[in-house]
Amino acid sequence: MAMHDGRVVAVGAPDEVLTEDLLAEVFALRARVRRDEETGSLVVIPLGR
Repeated sequence: MAMHDGRVVAVGAPDEVLTEDLLAEVFALRARVRRDEETGSLVVIPLGR
């Protein structure tokens, strides 16, 4: 789940919620979201604001 200004803006599994578009819209963060090949974990790579 992701919230912004006290309201829910996305619900689902991390790979469904943590998208590049959502990070830009909610947090004003330019970033790439990738899956680590070794661990399978999501990795957020900030590119700046």
